[in-house]
Amino acid sequence: ERSTQLDSGDVITKVDGKDVTEDTFPGLVVGSDIPGSVVTLTVLKASRGGKKDVTIRRMSRESIDDQVTMFELFTNVKEVAGGQNDVVESVDAALFHWTG
Repeated sequence: ERSTQLDSGDVITKVDGKDVTEDTFPGLVVGSDIPGSVVTLTVLKASRGGKKDVTIRRMSRESIDDQVTMFELFTNVKEVAGGQNDVVESVDAALFHWTG
């Protein structure tokens, strides 16, 4: 489920009050908490420049692994399809529908 509170260009600066980098972000968001627990992101809003706290629910590691696997499968199908535009467009449409 996508958050309607995050927009393209927003920059996440903290997770649960801890400063983040590209390397530390995934571990802090997934964390070791129970899936469904909440995590608070501090976000620098691209549109207004101010900071905003956004609360989201954590996914389980298994759910994330499943999504990565599906994305890799979609990507592989596109590569195998090569220049067959109808297949590539179908895969793109399925990927868009799947990611919501």
